[in-house]
Amino acid sequence: MCSLSAGARRDGSSGFALWPTLRARQHLYLPGPHRGLFNPQGARNTDEVLLTESVIDAAALWSLGLRNVMPIYGTNGFTDEMVSHLQECRIKQTVLIMDSDEAGRAAASEIKARLGEVNISARSVELPAKDAAEFVASGESLERARVLLAEPEATPIAQEEQPRIETASDGTISFSFDTRQYRIRGLTPSGLDRLKVNVRLSAGQAFHLDTLDLYQARARAQFAQSAARLCRVEERKVAADLMEIIE
Repeated sequence: MCSLSAGARRDGSSGFALWPTLRARQHLYLPGPHRGLFNPQGARNTDEVLLTESVIDAAALWSLGLRNVMPIYGTNGFTDEMVSHLQECRIKQTVLIMDSDEAGRAAASEIKARLGEVNISARSVELPAKDAAEFVASGESLERARVLLAEPEATPIAQEEQPRIETASDGTISFSFDTRQYRIRGLTPSGLDRLKVNVRLSAGQAFHLDTLDLYQARARAQFAQSAARLCRVEERKVAADLMEIIE
């Protein structure tokens, strides 16, 4: 049996039973509601906490050298007391290390939503084992665990190239943004000649044509909204294109 750690209320315990003939392991909890915290100090003096599905999993990772770890009490054992403790410790993000099965994935999804309500971010990590205890028992190292639990580096958002600008002999100016082409009538190479211009956006075979005052934010917004619907492009991109054109 594993009792609660020092500093927590000792009104809940857990453990697991082994049936060698069945080669199975089952986590057991005392009857009644889950109360108390295991390793509450794991959430102190850190921005990130590792949450495991069981006490045994948390103890296994702790033995490996990961001190910022706390367990929930089974897939349905994420309690209000745990949420309050994470808030009191001003935790910013959590890593959910649930069992690598459908029940564990479902629990992770529910916990993410619940933590999101109190502005604590959460991400899931599946270890290459049934659970954290099995991962440690297989002989994995602390370094290996840290690599697997590390947050992946964000992929830089590709920035679109500057628009290609072409001017026709009749004064029509064309702006090309990726797959979006704008034909502007009423502009001159030196800048805006008039406020009201004729704008035609083409995206593939679809297009949207309108006359608008590019200096008016409402007119640009209406054009972007209509163009997004008719040409199946992102409204925010059309709005950004128009700002680039008038600048």
